Amino acid sequence: MGISIGLASTIIHEIYVLLSEITHLMTELNRSFYLILPILGITLAFLLVDRYSTTKQSGGGSHRLLEAYHFEGGIMTARDTLFEPLASAITMGTGGSAGFEGPSLLLGGGIGSLISQRLNFNQEDIQRFLISGAAAGVAAIFKAPFTGIMFALEIPYKRDLKRVSFIPATMASISAYLVTIAFQGPETIFPLIPRFQVPSPFFLIHAFIIGIVTALFGAIFIRIFDGVGNLRSKYSLDKRIYPIIGGLMVGLIGVFIPRVAGVGYDTLRSIVAGDASNWSIGFLFILIFFKMVATSITLKSGGSGGVFIPTLYIGACLGAIYVQLVQVPDEQI
Repeated sequence: MGISIGLASTIIHEIYVLLSEITHLMTELNRSFYLILPILGITLAFLLVDRYSTTKQSGGGSHRLLEAYHFEGGIMTARDTLFEPLASAITMGTGGSAGFEGPSLLLGGGIGSLISQRLNFNQEDIQRFLISGAAAGVAAIFKAPFTGIMFALEIPYKRDLKRVSFIPATMASISAYLVTIAFQGPETIFPLIPRFQVPSPFFLIHAFIIGIVTALFGAIFIRIFDGVGNLRSKYSLDKRIYPIIGGLMVGLIGVFIPRVAGVGYDTLRSIVAGDASNWSIGFLFILIFFKMVATSITLKSGGSGGVFIPTLYIGACLGAIYVQLVQVPDEQI
């Protein structure tokens, strides 16, 4: 299962990379493609899910996994497993603002569910394979097997872990990770920390404060996300119109603020590398607000993808603002 998920994740990721490179080349030739490509990408993603998926659910993907686990005995179909992650790759590759964690959960969990169904396992084992596959999907996409294990094991519960799935999830995550790095290399989203440093009390105080600030902005993000969904529900338009309108709005944001378009890996890496020290605080606030808006519109208008990477993006910008405002010593940044 882990090998299968590693291969499938690599294919989906390469589709995203190819589309991203094409998008980059076209926008370098003419900035108007920042406007055109999200319309095409979000619309195509919506049509794929609406026509071929059994659930017809666009969006993050995590909700579909939860529904399959809690209400459908871990059963997922091949069409959901294939077309929803593919729609996510198209959404993000053409400039839609989203992340890969939702699609990776759905792809890995779906493959695990399909394999266990094929082997005629009982419902409990199908659910176990669903969770183990989801863990492997996250491990493959983020190249972090332990993160994948813990992230997926706590999905079924609010206050507990699915401990019985720990061993199969570990085996699946490690094998999926090894397959992925064999094709893509070991590079991760964030650079590895070369050495461990015991945090000072002042560092912990700064971390506590930025945690509170980030939580407040997280609440704002949720309000914006729900607000966009409520705004859509107020108007009874043809369902095919929403992705066109959403793609147009995301494209307009991309024309004026290109760093908001797409997944945002480059901006994340720049902030972690310290390049954001040269950016103004006003510019960082602009990135935060429009990333919230672009992500909400992308996912509520018919695009597919997750919200975890956008939240990392927002948190990184807040950290960069905090460092400029508070003047944290270099060794504590």
